[in-house]
Amino acid sequence: MINLTRWKLIGYVVAIFVTGGITGAGVALTIANQKAANPAHSLKVTQRLRNRLGKRLDLTPDQMQKIDPIINKLGIDINAVCSDTVQRLSALLDAAEPQIAAALTPEQKVRLDAIHKKRHALLIQPREKK
Repeated sequence: MINLTRWKLIGYVVAIFVTGGITGAGVALTIANQKAANPAHSLKVTQRLRNRLGKRLDLTPDQMQKIDPIINKLGIDINAVCSDTVQRLSALLDAAEPQIAAALTPEQKVRLDAIHKKRHALLIQPREKK
């Protein structure tokens, strides 16, 4: 069996944990970005809100017509917040990556760089589809 020192073992465990964390954050950011960049998502949210308010408050058609512009603006605002959040998360990950890379082996740094490039490609891709 391979003879590992205690510190090497701790180092490997930390490196695996950090790599998993970065991968998980990249996947979460990708999903969030796809939802933020997808106007259909906010359309679903606003449609649900419109339906719930209509049912729970027993709104008349006239009342629904009056609140429609408010709910439509809310959908636009939700998209803006989601997009801003994705950009802020991306900036946080970008700032943390050099610090994380300092604790990695050269092979792990290559994988981290691949994760970084894939995340950035996914961030740019939905915006180009618009």
